Amino acid sequence: MKITIEQYEHTVTHEVPHNDVDLDEALRMCEGLLKATGYVFSGNLEIVDEWKENDEWEKQINKE
Repeated sequence: MKITIEQYEHTVTHEVPHNDVDLDEALRMCEGLLKATGYVFSGNLEIVDEWKENDEWEKQINKE
C-alpha cells in the first residue's frame, strides 16, 4: 500500500510492502504524512461513522 500527499511543490510518501493494511495502520500512515507536511494537531486521527450515528438518531426519533 502506498499513500502520497502532494502539497504545492512538496510530496510526501509512505509505502509498506504489503496491501493488507488494517484501518489503524492506515490512520497512522496518514497521520505521519500530515505531520510531515506541516500540519500540527494533538491527539490522533479518528474515523467517524456518520451513517451509523444518523441511523441511531433516526431509531430514537421513530421510537418517540
